[in-house]
Amino acid sequence: MKDLNPNSLLQKLQSGQLNPEEHAMVEGYFIYDKEPLVGLSEEELSLGAREIVEHVKDKALRKSPTRLWAKLAIAASALITIGIAAYFFEYTPGRKNEAITVFQNDVNPGGNHATLTLANGKKINLSNAKNGILAREDGIEITKSANGINYKITNTGSKSGNIEYNTIETPRGGQFHIDLPDGTQVELNAATLLKLPTTFAYSNVRKVEILSGEAYFEVTKDAKHPFIVKTKTQEIQVLGTHFNVSAYSDEPLTKTTLLEGSVRVVPVSPIAGVAAKTGAQILSPGQQSLNGDGLITVSNVNVQNAVAWKNGYMVLSEGSLRDVMTVISRWYDVDVVYECNPDLIEIGGRIRRSAKLSRVLKLLGKTGSVHFKVEGRRVTVIE
Repeated sequence: MKDLNPNSLLQKLQSGQLNPEEHAMVEGYFIYDKEPLVGLSEEELSLGAREIVEHVKDKALRKSPTRLWAKLAIAASALITIGIAAYFFEYTPGRKNEAITVFQNDVNPGGNHATLTLANGKKINLSNAKNGILAREDGIEITKSANGINYKITNTGSKSGNIEYNTIETPRGGQFHIDLPDGTQVELNAATLLKLPTTFAYSNVRKVEILSGEAYFEVTKDAKHPFIVKTKTQEIQVLGTHFNVSAYSDEPLTKTTLLEGSVRVVPVSPIAGVAAKTGAQILSPGQQSLNGDGLITVSNVNVQNAVAWKNGYMVLSEGSLRDVMTVISRWYDVDVVYECNPDLIEIGGRIRRSAKLSRVLKLLGKTGSVHFKVEGRRVTVIE
């Protein structure tokens, strides 16, 4: 591949003078929107052009030229809006025709939906509940606002001295924000079930449990009361830090990604259900641990991809079509049927979670690798 110059690429982009090869390259990168082109500084635009060049060079090192150009339409991240990106889809000489996607109906993206189950078994639909006080339990007042729910320590209500638990569950197509009584903030992704004590007052540790799903934590520092997040396969022990945990029951690996601070990831014995004495790993910022069958491995990753969901994006990480459609299925609450082998097709990218399903599938269809048929809440994937 000949050398690519970011400044030259930017100038050609702005003047409409990209050649077919450059056109395909830019199309592949810009397929996934990040921020509007309008209003960006020259420095930001130049940075975007450099990112495109580095992305393509990285691809070239890992894949043959033929495979590279076949997959450029499914490249990662993006710089401009889908509206601008659509320009690049109009025509590229020699490019593979995009597959046709058929919609009998459209599907809206997910939103703030969750169910709170109190210690006494009472269920509260947080999607429909009015703002204000929802419940009082064990010296804690639970209130709802436009931002989510808040656990606040009060002087009212009985204090039993016994640890009681609430659960908060988001459905497929749901997300929710929680402020814990110690000030820790939690964001729940779709299809997530979190178990938490009504108060941290009766224990030397602050411990919550992700029974299934994904959550992002910004933990308030308290050296005397370590914060612990437990999943089926591990415990994460922290003092104060920002991290993301993905522990979906239908995925083979539990992923812990650290943004700030330090955490210790400890495997949990599958038999006893308690933290093991060996095999723990300490993460530094920018690292992610993968836990499968009690074996924890650590690597450096782009942490922003791991938390993109809480910032309003879906990062459909470059991998198998099955992985991508699993993310889409959770957020749009749709069932996926395959008329192809989804494990043999690689696809990926980044798009706003606010986009309707039709927009997402049409963009994926631009790759020419697959097309889709949407009937009600069923999506059929056809090669």
